[in-house]
Amino acid sequence: MAEAPSCSCGQNEKKRIIFPCAGQANVGQLTNLAALQLTEEGYGSIACVALLAIGSENLVANAMNAGEVVILDGCPMLCAK
Repeated sequence: MAEAPSCSCGQNEKKRIIFPCAGQANVGQLTNLAALQLTEEGYGSIACVALLAIGSENLVANAMNAGEVVILDGCPMLCAK
């Protein structure tokens, strides 16, 4: 069985965090799929941009302390940016 993708929502380590748009449009869904694939390949760990937007203390701290933050936006609205 494949290992479940990691999540950065509550962890506290320096690494690459991937925030996909994951919106309802087809391009948002594609960014989510891309983020899942990158996570499965060990590129980083996926995190929820909605939790970041509401100011989740753990996630904000993890994003501030991450070695790198990757934003995947699916359309010109740039919601994840």
